[in-house]
Amino acid sequence: MDEQILEYIYYMVYGGVMVLSLVASCYMLFRRANAIAPDITPPARLRRWAATFFAALALCHLWYMPMYFLSSSDDVMLGYLIAGLLDSLTIIPLTMGITYSTYINGLRIQHFINLYHEAVATHQPITVRQLAHKSGFHSYNTFRNAFKRKTGQSATAWMKAASEREQSQARLDSAERKQAGLEGKVGEP
Repeated sequence: MDEQILEYIYYMVYGGVMVLSLVASCYMLFRRANAIAPDITPPARLRRWAATFFAALALCHLWYMPMYFLSSSDDVMLGYLIAGLLDSLTIIPLTMGITYSTYINGLRIQHFINLYHEAVATHQPITVRQLAHKSGFHSYNTFRNAFKRKTGQSATAWMKAASEREQSQARLDSAERKQAGLEGKVGEP
């Protein structure tokens, strides 16, 4: 009997956390002012991220509940394992502040940069659109926005700056080779 009462208390607390998370999510999404400090209004992006976090927390708790009511006592350990893994898969990316699409776009942008360096090394004529498409972006607008968000500049400006850096590095290398060649000749009798 005591174990059953503890189980009910656990479900009530767990359900309470779910309800509080859902209320916090709705509050963050629909209320612009701050109840604790009315003169401070948080940025919309921060409110959306916090609301998403609380909504994910509520959803994690929501699917968790029926699993316990519908599972037999033999499946409880497996249920704990699966539930814990799904909770961490849902909450960890939200706490890191990165979404799946942001992560994938970051990988695609890195691939774009690698393709650019390969094309410059082999002296192939390239355009930003060609490299964006080869990097896996199907929409140029998506690429442009993701690239600007990651690097802080447009792709053409980045390519121009990278080209200037490579040219100045090539001039420095050439000057060093000339200097080394002159020093070798001056030192010979």
